[in-house]
Amino acid sequence: MSKRPRDSVKARRICVDTHSYIGPLGRKYMDCHVCKLPIDLVCTDPRDWRADHIKRHAEGGGDTPDNLWPICIDCDAGEDGKAAEDTRAVAKGKRMGNRHDGVKVPGRAWR
Repeated sequence: MSKRPRDSVKARRICVDTHSYIGPLGRKYMDCHVCKLPIDLVCTDPRDWRADHIKRHAEGGGDTPDNLWPICIDCDAGEDGKAAEDTRAVAKGKRMGNRHDGVKVPGRAWR
């Protein structure tokens, strides 16, 4: 089962409008903000990159040009990718917030 990256047309449009440039062959390029490799927007499959939120939505980040940067799927996907790291960090923040607010009562230890 392959996971489809979280993405939206609006976020991708903002990312292209903000971070694309014309390369030496007259094509549009963007650079991955993690590995710094160029992403050719003419020849690359649109599923090979996505717009990455630097400040996560769960932490108040929105679809603004300074918060959206292009990231290639190789840097984003996988167990060690940014998406997996973001998911773990958001889940931990929610657990800590619930514990702080008294929503989750600590359970008893297993005997």
